[in-house]
Formats: sequence, C-alpha cells, structure tokens
Amino acid sequence: AQDSNGRAESIFVTAKQQNYPTLVRFSQKYVSDTMVNETNIFFDEDQDEYDRSYGAVKRFTMRQNFMRVFQELRVGNVPVGQSVIQTADGKQVVGQSDSTINNIQYYAQIYGIGDAAWSLASENYADYFIDTNRGVWCRVSLDGITPISVLYGTNTFWNLKLPYYNK
Repeated sequence: AQDSNGRAESIFVTAKQQNYPTLVRFSQKYVSDTMVNETNIFFDEDQDEYDRSYGAVKRFTMRQNFMRVFQELRVGNVPVGQSVIQTADGKQVVGQSDSTINNIQYYAQIYGIGDAAWSLASENYADYFIDTNRGVWCRVSLDGITPISVLYGTNTFWNLKLPYYNK
C-alpha cells in the first residue's frame, strides 16, 4: 500500500480485512550453531499459493524433508530443499533444489481435513485426521492416504460421534 506521495505505508490499515486462505509465506533460513538467524526476514518471492479450489489451508506437519499441507478438500506434500521430478514411466526422482519450498504434490486419494483442523494427530510418519466433508477418518503416511474408518467398518459409529466433537 502507498500513501498519496507514493511512499510505502508502515502500517497496512486494511490488513484485518484481507484473507488469503491458500497463500503460504516462509522466511529465510536459520543456520544452526551460528549467529545467522534470518527467520524474521520475508521477501516477496518467498511465498507459494496452493490450489484454491481445494479450500483453505488448515494445518501443516513436517516429516524430514517434506511438509504436509492439509486443506479443506485435499492433502498435499511439499518437498523442502529438494525437488521431485516424475519420469516418463511414472517413477519419482528426488534431487536437491536451491528453492526452499517447492511445488505441492497432492495425494491421489481425495480426502481433506474439512473444518476439523483440531482433529490432526501425528505419530512417527503418520498423520491421522477427520474429513468432515465425507465423514471419514483417515491416515496419511508414506503409502498415501488410507480411509481407516471405511477400511475397518467403523464409519457409521464415528459419524454418529462427529457432531459432538464439532461443537
């Protein structure tokens, strides 16, 4: 934003009115065991915007060099400090990248965290969450997303309990 003289404003007066549900900004790097801490520096090019048709970003988790992005209708995986290239035969090759955050890759299974960001629980490589739009309890891990409430036949039981937790 600018004032009438063309100078940048130090206070963005309409900030409370702005909402960018799929825009993710990230800072510069922290170098461990040094005095270099640039985690409070944000540049314009240090941002990424995910597919808005999958709803707002609700939660993130980190697993080694991958960041899981939980949106309302989908879950994606973002390589951190590396890039993933898909070959002609469908295999994925992981290589180093100069970019900190790279393109999101959505899981093939169509599940999201809905409006239940509170439902995310993590253990080792797995994350467990509720897809409130489809009424399914899911597990996402190295093998993709597994609808565990459908797999184990507990979908009816959990769907009866879900409205109590949403309050």
